[in-house]
Amino acid sequence: MSLTNAKNNIYLKKLKNILSSDLDFHNFSSNYGSHNFHSFPAKFPPQLPQKFILELTEYNDIVLDPMVGSGTTILEGLFNNRNTIGFDIDPLALMITKVKTTFYNKNKLIDSFNNIASQATSLLNNSDELLSSYYNNLDVTTKEFINYC
Repeated sequence: MSLTNAKNNIYLKKLKNILSSDLDFHNFSSNYGSHNFHSFPAKFPPQLPQKFILELTEYNDIVLDPMVGSGTTILEGLFNNRNTIGFDIDPLALMITKVKTTFYNKNKLIDSFNNIASQATSLLNNSDELLSSYYNNLDVTTKEFINYC
């Protein structure tokens, strides 16, 4: 038996073990990472791809997902230190997956939020000036409509 056949047999045994195991994840939480970012239809629980990834691949292996859907497999691959490749014909699926798998620096997000909140507060504090400036830039018909209301 060649080395390739021996390796294939090992994977087949592992696959049979997984498929004959309990794959009911209804009582498991999917509320971690960015799995609940979008209510994409027909999502499967993240524990399902996680089980296959952990049993059939090793650290830094490549996980291929040819139909990423909501990105569950790609995200689980990243969580488990695998390199991931995914594609899909659905542009929404690709966008959701990109957002779910883009990791952000928490401190930078907080700083950005605080900056936006500060600017919004400043605008609200000067709302009369802001509204006046906005109103002055309107055309005559729009001003007449606003004054009518």
